[in-house]
Amino acid sequence: MVTNPAVCPATFKPGCTGYAPRAVKEVFGGRTMPVQFPYELPPNPGTYHLKIEKRKYQFTDLPSELTLDVFEEEDRAANEQLSRQLAAQLFQLPVIASALTFLQDGRTALISRNIPVTGNMLQLAILDGHTPGPDAQYRYSYHGISLLIDKYFPAPIPAKELLFRMVAVHYLLGNGEAHLRTFQFVEDRGENDFSMAPLSSVCNTALHGDAADLALLDGLYLRDFEKISFKTLGFYGYDDIYQFGLRMNLVNFRVKRFLDLILTQKDEVLDMIVRSYLSDAGKRMYAESFLKRQERLSTSYSGLYKPVG
Repeated sequence: MVTNPAVCPATFKPGCTGYAPRAVKEVFGGRTMPVQFPYELPPNPGTYHLKIEKRKYQFTDLPSELTLDVFEEEDRAANEQLSRQLAAQLFQLPVIASALTFLQDGRTALISRNIPVTGNMLQLAILDGHTPGPDAQYRYSYHGISLLIDKYFPAPIPAKELLFRMVAVHYLLGNGEAHLRTFQFVEDRGENDFSMAPLSSVCNTALHGDAADLALLDGLYLRDFEKISFKTLGFYGYDDIYQFGLRMNLVNFRVKRFLDLILTQKDEVLDMIVRSYLSDAGKRMYAESFLKRQERLSTSYSGLYKPVG
């Protein structure tokens, strides 16, 4: 367990002796909770459903207010929380509220506030004719998800713009598990009035042995590897992610503005990694992976993007 009594285990805000006020409000509904989880749990990984009564956790059945995830991999909970906070605080994505908690046996676990989710993109893909199977969530392209949004969402443009931003951040943070199930949607005001759900599944999977560039086997779009940028560079660079946005019929200046935004946050990302609850080895690996991805995404074969400095 990595502890830092001067840093909030949810927001990584310095100068905190517990959860920061924002975390108390967003994760725990305004109730001040201890950072040390008060009950013993089995030594194996698992998911537990919790509610809070009189500032005390109680285990419950679904549906629940909170979910507690205990992972098998060392650093996984800290990895997930760091990645969520980077996405929310620096890259301006909607992300579910969550916080780290510390178990009595020294492990670090992740508490997430539940939101009502209607479904995920694998379900829509199968409805649209995609063949189900054990690897069905990987046999797709991210552009294919945008086509599902065009077909099933009443307001596709905001959803596709959010999809673009999510995919760009997944690539930058090295999330090799951004498959169809991780892109979820909710019903806003009525039946089939879909919009994209806040981000929940994001982490740097390179820390856990999966350094894949992208989770979906068909890439950003079908045969993207034949495009001159990828063929020349041998990896997805700025032009590839930019073209992915244009293929979804997004406005070019908004696509470029978001890519430029996330590429200006290098120092802030490295600072948050240092303040995170990853182990020292985990911090080093996360920083190295991020800097590699940041360098790749900053590379523009066409000259569309020129790094500052």
